Amino acid sequence: MAQISRVWFDTDLSHDDLVLRIAWVPQLTSNYGGSGLPSSMIGLQVRVLPVSPTERAATREILRRVALPQLDAWAAQALCADETWRLMRHHRCWYVADGQLTHQDG
Repeated sequence: MAQISRVWFDTDLSHDDLVLRIAWVPQLTSNYGGSGLPSSMIGLQVRVLPVSPTERAATREILRRVALPQLDAWAAQALCADETWRLMRHHRCWYVADGQLTHQDG
């Protein structure tokens, strides 16, 4: 697994079918004397969202089997990306609805 700078487990159930998110946060500086973001906020961040108890076992299985390998591949590509890509924010979100996993990049 690629080096992750921050992982957090959300408790907010209002995210519909979103269950997992990885983001690339670049080091941003300012021409006005700002130092940008703290180092703990730069790089790869993973967010795990809650799932209802009735869907938890099935969601856990699909995350382990499909989403986590995809997350690992996305993180590895992010760390090897060229400078242009790494200077901008990027993310990928995984959704589980009716037992089906989908993802969306942004």
